[in-house]
Amino acid sequence: MNVALPYCDIFQRSGNMRVFKILAPILLIAILVGGVFYVMHLEKADNERMLALYTEAEPLERQREELVAQRNSLPSEYALKYRDYATAEVLFPKMDAQIYSEAYPLMREKNIVGVLGISSLEYPAGWNKLTKDQCKALLNDGWGLCMVYDAPWVSISYFFQIIKSHCKTNDLPAPTSIYFINNDYTTDMDQTLKDNGVKTVILNGTDGRSNTVTDISADLWFTYAMPLGYTGSDIDMELLGRTDGGNQVYTMVFNETWKDPKTQKSLETKEEESFKLALENIKSFMYIENPLDDMDQVESATTLFAEQQDQEQLYELYLKDLSPEQKLLLPRFRLTNFDQAWQYHSQVITNSAIQKAELDASTAKLDAQISELDRQIAEIYARWNVGKR
Repeated sequence: MNVALPYCDIFQRSGNMRVFKILAPILLIAILVGGVFYVMHLEKADNERMLALYTEAEPLERQREELVAQRNSLPSEYALKYRDYATAEVLFPKMDAQIYSEAYPLMREKNIVGVLGISSLEYPAGWNKLTKDQCKALLNDGWGLCMVYDAPWVSISYFFQIIKSHCKTNDLPAPTSIYFINNDYTTDMDQTLKDNGVKTVILNGTDGRSNTVTDISADLWFTYAMPLGYTGSDIDMELLGRTDGGNQVYTMVFNETWKDPKTQKSLETKEEESFKLALENIKSFMYIENPLDDMDQVESATTLFAEQQDQEQLYELYLKDLSPEQKLLLPRFRLTNFDQAWQYHSQVITNSAIQKAELDASTAKLDAQISELDRQIAEIYARWNVGKR
């Protein structure tokens, strides 16, 4: 009996080993399969958690993106809303009778107003000059009146006395603008100009002076005049492209000749067809209150503007960030008289303060909404114990 015991123990051990060898792989496979299923369960649970997180946070994040885009677009929207358009005036330095008989009917047809020049030598009287009633009719139809300093041999103070006498005799309003046709303005005249109610000073720009106007909020507003030609090159494209305003004065004189800058041929402004071309040129660039109502004018202006070869780069930059609706407004200036131009640009300065206040308020409101969304989104991510993406 004692001899058989060791043999049976060995046999039993051997059987256990065989069972272990059989069961071990099965157990290992079971563990691996269980581990895989457990990992899959964790991934499924994590995916479900992330889906729930995305479902809750995504609408807020999309709303946040929309608000940020809206906030970033505010400056350009307000700049367009309160844009300071350029202004322009058509000035007749001499009171030729043709202004009423020839120019006025053509200009009225195109809704273009002008400015009459009154000076020591040019006033409603004499041969081939406008009459008192004609002057008053033009002023009643929206035209303006501007002094023309054409007598440098008299002092500026005495010049004002002459003008006041002319205006009183002909029952005309006192002008608030003065054109120094010979560029004999000097700064020591400033006080006399202001004492006599002058707001706008026009200098002759034919000597290469800039047409950029000075600050309208200053005591005296300075701008420059150029002869009005019949080609697009006479319209300052850079002036039209500005969004911060500007002014250009175009002068027209009957019975005088000048040379076209392209053909070098002499033209007379009294010729009706030539004058019509000048008016067409002006009309093409006039500001349109409702551009969709006058698409022919929009097309004409855009074509003329694009034809300026030396301004193509400026034109492309100008149009780059504008929508099709905004492009309908280009290029434009407001045709006015000097009083209207001064009032318009002054109002724009007032509007700029309103613009800044409205822009700041709108931006602050959107920033507050964005901050609140940031807080809500961060709270969602914290609740799900996930860092914000």
